[in-house]
Amino acid sequence: MKILIKLILPLFLLTGLFGSRLAHAQICTVSSLADSGAGTLRECVSLSDTEVEFAVGGTIVLNSVIVIDDNNISIDATTAPTAITISGYGLEIKSKVADNSSSVSNITIKGLRFQNPTNYFDSIWVWRNAHDVLIENCSFDGNTDGQVDVTEGAHDVEIRHNIFTNYGVGSGASLVSFGSYHIYVHHNIFYKSKDRTPRYSRRDRLYTTGPLEMDPIVDARYNIVWASHIGITSEDSSSNVAYNLFKFTDFPDSNFFSVDDNNPNGGASYVSQTYMQGNASVDNCINVNQGKNGVNFANNHSEFTTIVDGAVWPNRMGIILEWENTRNNAGPRPNEDNPNETEARSAIILPETTIWDEVWNTPTYTNISNSRSDVDNSSVTNTTDALLTLRNSLGLSMDGTAWQVGATTGDVDCSGTSNSTDALLILRYWDELV
Repeated sequence: MKILIKLILPLFLLTGLFGSRLAHAQICTVSSLADSGAGTLRECVSLSDTEVEFAVGGTIVLNSVIVIDDNNISIDATTAPTAITISGYGLEIKSKVADNSSSVSNITIKGLRFQNPTNYFDSIWVWRNAHDVLIENCSFDGNTDGQVDVTEGAHDVEIRHNIFTNYGVGSGASLVSFGSYHIYVHHNIFYKSKDRTPRYSRRDRLYTTGPLEMDPIVDARYNIVWASHIGITSEDSSSNVAYNLFKFTDFPDSNFFSVDDNNPNGGASYVSQTYMQGNASVDNCINVNQGKNGVNFANNHSEFTTIVDGAVWPNRMGIILEWENTRNNAGPRPNEDNPNETEARSAIILPETTIWDEVWNTPTYTNISNSRSDVDNSSVTNTTDALLTLRNSLGLSMDGTAWQVGATTGDVDCSGTSNSTDALLILRYWDELV
């Protein structure tokens, strides 16, 4: 655990840095929703050492990317009377030059809503050695490429309390790659995401020069990935993935954690560099700490010390409270959600403490207290469920039975089939209850 704290400490310091006003900053107030000109967002961010506030609310349709390449700029859309929505193009945070002779730093983006981009671009692109960047309490709906991508040597970037929804026709929510490192992704909601929740990799830069990346590439904690197709994806990357909650759209074919085997530098020999612990899935038969390919990531990399239960792990109620924090506080204006944000929040069902041991541990028959054993959808597990499961496993006709009308799988031992073993386990579980 000591090494984990050491690696992410600079990012906690970053949080403290942006907790108060920038020293000696001027205030620029956005008074116009136009794309450019006096009183616009574009004009305000062209000035260094500036705090951007809003006297208006509404939608800003950008006709081109807004580039932020000066230091010490803070955009705070929570100062607006109503929500600020960005559409059309997005924001690009980058240094003025492609080498490491200068870099942009101390940038905050807070409280913006990015919706329905019409051009092939990221909603926010952080690159070209930009560093000490904070993106918080924003929402991203739809995209034509990525929603928040961090590439080309950008480092010490914190992405927290955001909502990513509806990947659209683009690549997914968030990519971290091409020389970027120390990206702290925490307390975010990824809802109905196609991919990149986040996707991170160790790949050579394409357009810039600068120092080599340092581990970890990503530290991802307390995120909720819900109704998504793929969870977190790693390509030859040393990262920390801990205490995240998952729910997939097409279980059991979705992956909590996947590896790009087409990457010549990646694959199973490198996936063990990722430290995984404390993650949970509400899809009962996915053991998320084991991974799709059965490798126990938590014990395979000497750089990261294995966390043991009890003394070092956060207490389990504490983790659930962190997920509650994520669900309730992610996004720009929790009390003024748009429909997509409201849907994302309301869809998330946190595990009860009595269920926590079941989603935490390797699936066994103790997991059957949930709907996988309630095959007739009667809200209880009893001998009827056992008899229906046995009848089905024998190949008998299920016409007219509750199983045929609205059954769950009955595969309570997560073996991939419903058979007589499941029937016996249901019966045993029922006998223990009574």
